[in-house]
Amino acid sequence: LSTSPAELLAALVEHSSTRLSKYKLPRALVVLSALPRSPLGKVQKPEIRRQIDAGLLPVHRSKI
Repeated sequence: LSTSPAELLAALVEHSSTRLSKYKLPRALVVLSALPRSPLGKVQKPEIRRQIDAGLLPVHRSKI
C-alpha cells in the first residue's frame, strides 16, 4: 500500500466525519512511522507531545 501521509490523513478525516458525531472528531492527526516506546514497550506520549511542540512532526489540524 503506497499511500502518502497527506492522502492517508484526508481519507481518515473523510471517513471519521461520516461516522462520528462532530464532538467526537479528533482535533489533530499525526502520521508516524513508529511510536516511541519505553524499554517496557509502553508508548511514550510525552515524547510525542515534545516532538509536536518542537515542530518535528507535521500535524494535520481538522477544519471542522
